[in-house]
Amino acid sequence: MILHKFLKTKFKLQYLYLSIFIISQFFEFKFKKLNTLIKDLKSFEQGKVQNENSLELISRSIKLFSAFNISSCLFKSIVIYKLLKRNGQNPILHIGVKNIGDLEAHAWIEFEGKMLDDDLGYRIFTSIK
Repeated sequence: MILHKFLKTKFKLQYLYLSIFIISQFFEFKFKKLNTLIKDLKSFEQGKVQNENSLELISRSIKLFSAFNISSCLFKSIVIYKLLKRNGQNPILHIGVKNIGDLEAHAWIEFEGKMLDDDLGYRIFTSIK
């Protein structure tokens, strides 16, 4: 079972909750059109501040992305964006394109002035609005 090692930690419920959230978001991501996903994000309500540390929430999410073998930068960015918004934070979702060479796209989150991007794509992509 993918969650086996995570369910042995003291954060069992947090990993279980995150897993369920990620799976639900995966189905939404697969069955909705991109413009609908973006529109939904714009209307996504900020939640009440929860007790969860935002950096721990991000760290747990990244571990689960790896466990579920999720590599889509757009999917990961959407999930982290929603989690942070639910946690009372104000992340910024960036979707960018390369302005030279072949057409490529990339997505990342800006949070508290830092870019959350394990691929460092924000360095070579121009954010679009």
